[in-house]
Formats: sequence, C-alpha cells, structure tokens
Amino acid sequence: VLSDGNLTVRMKRAAILIKEVVISGERQSDIRAKEPGLNQISVKSIRSLPMMMGERDILKVSGTLPGIVSTGEGSAGLNVRGSGFDQNVFYINRIPIYNTFHLFGFFPSFNSDIIKDFSIYKGYIPAQYGGRLASVFNITSRQGNRKRFTAHGGISPITGNLVLEGPLKKNTSSFIFSARSSYSNWLLTRLNDTIINGSSANFNDLSGGVNWDFQKTQLSLFMYHSYD
Repeated sequence: VLSDGNLTVRMKRAAILIKEVVISGERQSDIRAKEPGLNQISVKSIRSLPMMMGERDILKVSGTLPGIVSTGEGSAGLNVRGSGFDQNVFYINRIPIYNTFHLFGFFPSFNSDIIKDFSIYKGYIPAQYGGRLASVFNITSRQGNRKRFTAHGGISPITGNLVLEGPLKKNTSSFIFSARSSYSNWLLTRLNDTIINGSSANFNDLSGGVNWDFQKTQLSLFMYHSYD
C-alpha cells in the first residue's frame, strides 16, 4: 500500500455443483395465442427502472418500446405510431385515468410499488377497450400479501409514499393500501418570479384494494383517488 511490492494469491481449481436451470415463458408468449401489437412489462422490469427524485416512472419506460415516443421535452404526453397523445387511454384495474402525471409531467399518477402487470396495446386494440385509436395502457395492481402484514415506504426531497398490505383472512383474502403525497412548494419559493413562488404544485394520490376468494369466484374491490 505504501510502497512497491508483490502479492501472490494462490488459487485452486474446484467444481461447484448448481441446481437445475428452469426456463419459463409468460402465457402471452404462446405463439398460438399471440396478440399483435401487445407489449408487457413485468414487475421485475419495473423494479429495475432508474429513479427520478425517488420515484419510478413506469410510463416513461414505454418510450423505449418500438413505435412509442415522447411528445417532447417538458411534456407528459406520448405519441404511439404517429397518433396524437389524446388518442391513448390509461386504465388501472379497469378504471380509466385521465390525468396520468403529477407536477408538470415529472411524476406518474401511479405508485409503482403496487403494480403487478403493465400491458400496452398498440395498433390492435381489443373490443373491450374501445374508444381510442392509438393505444391502451392497461395497469393491474397487486392483490396484497395473504400470509403476513407488511409496510414499506420511501421519502425524497419532494415526495413521500407508504404501502400497507396484509391478510384479512390468511390465504383467503387480502388488502393493499397506498398513499403518496408531495411537499414540492419549497422548490417554487426558491424562484425569483413573484407569480411562481406564490403558486402551489402539490399533489397526492390514494389507492386501495380488497380481494376475497370464495369457492367458485373472487370478489375484488378497488379505489383510486388523485388530486393536483
């Protein structure tokens, strides 16, 4: 460390036994049931997204897919295969969401910690999603932990979030609740413009779900509220 010298490390060759390798594919990948123009983003991919001020933007990652581009810098819209940004429809658990971004497009209106699946239909849109010409962004939330109660959250210079989940009846029913809020006005007060530093850019969103398995069916209730 303090002067020139040599260090010898002697190594021996050894064999390390591993378990079998299992290769599995998603059901949607079945060539007989393949739907054209459908892209799916897994939970693993969502968790690997880079964070912006402590938040993962699941909608911006769709801009890396073929045929989807952002409408421009400082804008929250998406153009899918040349169509206007107002020809996209967004659903979370079959609830249409009309305002998909907070704080001028910097934060999505969905908490990525509660998302299970994220599918994008472009070009070919199933009949049940009628009403738009370009694309459908279909988001499905998790049902909650059915074995034990858990709580986790995060805090950043601008936002804070909390997720609670657990069983109502073990292995039969569960709940999940997510709350997110911002305290971003301190950024505006740092600006010299008197109109801007007297403004407010706060936001919050709440979502919650209850799922209960019966003998032959499942009852699911979901609530979503957003305010800017």
